[in-house]
Amino acid sequence: MPVTIFRDAYGIPHLYADTTAALFFGFGYIQAKDRLEALIRNLKQARGELAELDGITALEGDVAVRAFCLSERAQTTWRTLPGVVRAEIGAFAAGINRWQKEAQERRPEGAFMVTPQDILTFALFVNLAFSQEGLAAGSNAFVVAPTKLKSGNGSLISMDPHLPLQGFYRWYEARLVGGEFDQHGVTFVGLPYLGMACNAHLAWANTVNQPDLSDLYVLRLRGKNKDGYEYDTQTRALEFRGFVFKVKGGGEVSRKIAYSHHGPLLAEGIAVRKAGGSEAGNVLQSRAQGVATTVSEYRQALALRGTVMFNHLFGDTSGQVGYVWGGRIPRRPDGFDFSGPVPGWTSATEWGEPVEFAELPQCESAPQGFFQSCNDGPTRTGAGANLTPPGPFPAWLAPDSQTLRGQRLHVLLEQAGSLDLALAKTIATDCRDLSADTHLPRLLAEARGSQALPILQSWDRTLTRDARGAALFQLALREGSLAQAITRLARLGLPLDVPWGELHRHRRGGVDLPMDGGGESLCPHGGEPGPDGRITVTFGSSFRMLAQLSDTAHPELWAAQPYGNSDDPESPHYTDQMELACRRAYRKVPWTRVALEAECTEHLKLD
Repeated sequence: MPVTIFRDAYGIPHLYADTTAALFFGFGYIQAKDRLEALIRNLKQARGELAELDGITALEGDVAVRAFCLSERAQTTWRTLPGVVRAEIGAFAAGINRWQKEAQERRPEGAFMVTPQDILTFALFVNLAFSQEGLAAGSNAFVVAPTKLKSGNGSLISMDPHLPLQGFYRWYEARLVGGEFDQHGVTFVGLPYLGMACNAHLAWANTVNQPDLSDLYVLRLRGKNKDGYEYDTQTRALEFRGFVFKVKGGGEVSRKIAYSHHGPLLAEGIAVRKAGGSEAGNVLQSRAQGVATTVSEYRQALALRGTVMFNHLFGDTSGQVGYVWGGRIPRRPDGFDFSGPVPGWTSATEWGEPVEFAELPQCESAPQGFFQSCNDGPTRTGAGANLTPPGPFPAWLAPDSQTLRGQRLHVLLEQAGSLDLALAKTIATDCRDLSADTHLPRLLAEARGSQALPILQSWDRTLTRDARGAALFQLALREGSLAQAITRLARLGLPLDVPWGELHRHRRGGVDLPMDGGGESLCPHGGEPGPDGRITVTFGSSFRMLAQLSDTAHPELWAAQPYGNSDDPESPHYTDQMELACRRAYRKVPWTRVALEAECTEHLKLD
């Protein structure tokens, strides 16, 4: 059955098909066409095979992934999936392979014919990756109810995940229309279902909530060869599994990993246990989220607890909004400090069943007309007394924390009065430097009697490209003192009042632009100084979208990516959104077929 693919003015694919199998065949095909190298890397990373591409530097990462046996688990889990899901994932893999067959000369190093189980392995890897301690991720999101909208109906949803701009976290954007699906949003390359999106009835945004999803268990090893461990006064045997890793330029490396019932031992006597590495529930949940048409149906999707974490903020065309502190969170016994290693020789430290959905902090109505989340604890989202359960919550479930971004976003929404899309864009992309209140007084004291004083005094405390004083302030924080910042600017041959954008750059290919945002702001773009002393942005707003839903009209969407949707340097869509990202702007997303065809840049039909 055919699938038709249109590209809009920014090269975003819009896929139309009569069946979901045809739809996902086309989605696999177009992902491969736009980003085959990234897709292959993602799948090989999930298989613990990056050393084949990157050499010995990737070996330890491969060992850590292979220890959780994701490929083997995918083979077992595949047979338990509903038939319709197997058909869609199978079609997605077939679409990837169709492109590989058509573009043999463009296949990257390490390319292979993809199986549906490879796709499922990558889904397991995504859950495993988000269960890591110290995850380098953030996000901003808010949802506004009709009581706080100028239109007085529907809901407005803002999504802004903060992630590395390269690697497997890099989003791929698309519109999918076929069968039960009619949605626009993003996913990681190699996955068939969208992670954050808007459909014809409902939109949803996620932020990282970072519940405690992994633990270390200290084992009392027993036996001459340390091949057993004590457990409840008995001795259990360790299981040993051998793995062979192919290393680019280095042949093969063999490793033997020991396993306890807690999990693999990645260091002697220490077992690692993680949530979410053995279930494919995130595939089922993502699919259910995508076809939900009401807030109630969306909650039913979240009740699957298939993803290991995430705050969920969502709203529908009827004006219902909601918030859930979600995840597949292990239940821990009292009496032990799970923030560090715990005894692995007693059943008293065993995890219980995952926390039930009804026990997760959530809210069905917004007392102030909105929910907001910037990786904050559930009590800081605007839910107030409407939060259920009311808390307090144990730290391993839901820490009671709030970021400076969360404080700022809450105040902006609270003071905004009635919102429309224009005001929502301004709030979502606010780039006031939130560290100024804490650190600027100290730097002003250091600057007395110097030329730096009037520059810092006149700085408007924003991190816009043209802001003078922002560079001096940010360098002082980075270098440790104002004096060192002044020295750094002198070495670069730049004046003390150099505009922020002269130092803060957005670069890809031959494009090199000054960029708004950075630091501790609602636009926290950042990176490290390069050889020329400028900061190249490598982390920040990895995708932004505003969705205005109404019960009287189709969704109105505005979106932006940091680069473009293609990874082909020859494509016009390799860098075509960089200028938008630099000035915190959005592009209008065509929703109707008429609007799409009016700006269509490519039309493809696959059988």
